[in-house]
Amino acid sequence: MTINGLADAVRNNVVDGLKGLVADFSYSRAQLIAESFLVRSRLLDERATKSKKSLTAFYQTIDSIPIHEIDISNQQTVIRSGICTSYIEFPKIASIFGDISLEYIGMNNKDKEAKSFMIYYDDTHSTHDYNMSRIRKRPYVYVDIDADSNGMIKGYLYNLGKFKDRQYLTVKGIFDDPSILIGNDCCEDIFDDEFPAPNEMQDIILRKMVDYYVTYYRKLNIPDFPNTLTDIKS
Repeated sequence: MTINGLADAVRNNVVDGLKGLVADFSYSRAQLIAESFLVRSRLLDERATKSKKSLTAFYQTIDSIPIHEIDISNQQTVIRSGICTSYIEFPKIASIFGDISLEYIGMNNKDKEAKSFMIYYDDTHSTHDYNMSRIRKRPYVYVDIDADSNGMIKGYLYNLGKFKDRQYLTVKGIFDDPSILIGNDCCEDIFDDEFPAPNEMQDIILRKMVDYYVTYYRKLNIPDFPNTLTDIKS
């Protein structure tokens, strides 16, 4: 089911489970989406694997991520090594899977230009332009995996060449919490995509969330029966 669909299914099932007990289950769809990704993260931690084949269902594609420009007169534009004039921001990736959490950064079209930029996570990107092979002309990105207070990470873009006038990029990866993009004009449509987890895990997430909320609210609403017991023997 879709990301929005999973959140709606949770809410509908909780409402049914609390029928006659709680008049209004007030959690918003955005909050339920965030909770569903939190549960997914816990399940991923339990089932950590380096087998990329088994991770296919967890990847998510975010199109139309805007490219931001940096003022090159500012000395902070020297990122690690080299001069960077552009960057993108996207949700932090699931660190438990290391480098393979990020599969693609590149053009969001489907033509022959849709080839991933080279992706670096450390200072090794500083040697890219000196590489004698054909890759030295290829666009590349240095990804700073340290997330900011909003849970976003930056990808600094180099060697854009003929792509320098593009306004958007596509990023594909296993993201820790894509729900932080709710309300972001560029990415609202991703929540109508399939929830990034296998069907069996979607079922587990649905059950866990429904069980938690139904149990929680039922405990809050246990009737306060009077104590009819006495220590006095007849």
